[in-house]
Amino acid sequence: KVVVYCKTGVNAGRLYWVLRYLGCTNVYILNGHMKAWRKARKPVTKVASKAKPATFTPEVNNSISVVKSYVESKLNSPATVLIDVRKKEDFDKGTIGKSVNLPHKLFIDDETKKLKPVDAMSAIFKDAGITPDKEIILYCESSARAGIIFFVLETLLKYPNVKVYDGAYNEWQ
Repeated sequence: KVVVYCKTGVNAGRLYWVLRYLGCTNVYILNGHMKAWRKARKPVTKVASKAKPATFTPEVNNSISVVKSYVESKLNSPATVLIDVRKKEDFDKGTIGKSVNLPHKLFIDDETKKLKPVDAMSAIFKDAGITPDKEIILYCESSARAGIIFFVLETLLKYPNVKVYDGAYNEWQ
C-alpha cells in the first residue's frame, strides 16, 4: 500500500499517476495532505518507522498514457474528450484542438485544500458534458495537475477510460 501526499496535492497527483503507470494498483492520495492529517489529530512523529522490505516489479500500464500521435488521431473523435487542466489564463493563450478547460483548482476546496465532495466533482464533469462513456485525455504542462484529476476520475468517480498525455507542453510548442 502506498499513500502519497505533498504540500499542495499537485505533485502527489503526478506521483499517483506515475505509480499507476508503473503498475502499482494499491496507491492512494492523502486528501488534504499533512495539514488535514494534523487537523484531524492523527499521530505524527519525527522518528521514521522501519518499513518491511518489499519487492515491486513494474508492469507498465500503457493504457493510461498517450503520445502526441495518439492525441492527433483523436482530435476530431466525438468519443474522446481532451481536458486541459491548466488555469484559464494559460488555456486562453493556446490549447490542443477543441479541448475543454477544467482547471484543477475547480476540484479543490479553497478553504480546506481538500478535494471537493465526490458529488460536487461529478457535477463539474457532468455540467461540462464529460461522461464515463467517453475516452478522457488529460493534460497540462508537467502532468502534475493532470495527475490529480486522473486520480479524481479514475479512483473516485470510476471513469473507465482515462489517460494522461504526458508530453503536452514540450511537444505542442
